[in-house]
Amino acid sequence: MHSEGQMYTSWVNRNYKYTNDKREYAGSLLKAGEFHWNYDATLRHRSGGSFSWHWGTKFCHLDIELGGGDGNDELEISLGFPYILSIWFHHTLPSWIVSRLPQHHYKLPRYQQLSPFDLRPEVQYGELIGYDEGSYPESREISLRIDGLALWWVLWMNDNEWRSTDSRWRRGTFHFDDALLGRNGYLHEKLGEPVQGYVTVLEGDYPVVLQRERRTWWRHRWPWWPFRTVHEAWDVRCDVGIPFPGKGTMSYNCGEDGLYGTAFAVETPEEACERFRDCVVEYRKKYGGKRCAEEPWPQAPVDRLKEHEERLRQRRDEAPPAQAVMPA
Repeated sequence: MHSEGQMYTSWVNRNYKYTNDKREYAGSLLKAGEFHWNYDATLRHRSGGSFSWHWGTKFCHLDIELGGGDGNDELEISLGFPYILSIWFHHTLPSWIVSRLPQHHYKLPRYQQLSPFDLRPEVQYGELIGYDEGSYPESREISLRIDGLALWWVLWMNDNEWRSTDSRWRRGTFHFDDALLGRNGYLHEKLGEPVQGYVTVLEGDYPVVLQRERRTWWRHRWPWWPFRTVHEAWDVRCDVGIPFPGKGTMSYNCGEDGLYGTAFAVETPEEACERFRDCVVEYRKKYGGKRCAEEPWPQAPVDRLKEHEERLRQRRDEAPPAQAVMPA
């Protein structure tokens, strides 16, 4: 049991790296570490904080935030000097400061709890029995940072939200590369007519459509080399998709997946089809194992094409009829 009025401290060495999913300490605590403290003023109120440091980081920023942290009641200060030192400071704010921050009010409906054994699909919620109302403090941030050849600033704004109506002088970005070279330009061109082809796997041939494309990127004030890039590739599209097992990491990706399209920087459509096939085989081996890559898929391409055409027909039948537009 904790007694009142005691200070608890701890040190953490953050100078580590992961090898084969195992943490290995790579140096001294003096290079990267944290110091935590926690003071139990009463059994109902605790205050504490932490101080972190890391030498040799690439951060360049100054951040001050009031009302941050998980409880929206912390002062957070961070300072970063690129390639030298970065430090972070957190501490619990006094309640009189937290109460003076802007408050966010909420009103959420409260429903009667249903039995977990009630599996009727038409029953989603119980009876409405009231509303939960309350408020919590909104954080306010003052920050100035340089990241990605851009200057970012925030002046007393909520860090957890963004609106298109925010004043630019209070929250904005200035890109040095755009000011010097101009904004990025992009051009997408289709070269020639589409080409019909087939991707051959163990269970059969899948029809695909190949289109030669050229993509060009440049800077408006410097549209020449080295800021001009031209990329030509064959875009391969398969409407029915060539199936392979899902990742299996979540409930929504445990079923069947498929490769429906991608692009390859090759010279001929035959090479693009071969690369497309190699991608499918790689996915089958990665998510289904070696046996899945060496055996044909249970469903033949012809049956898959028939299902695809049936789905398209159903969509056409279910679509609302087009309304005629009377000439003015």
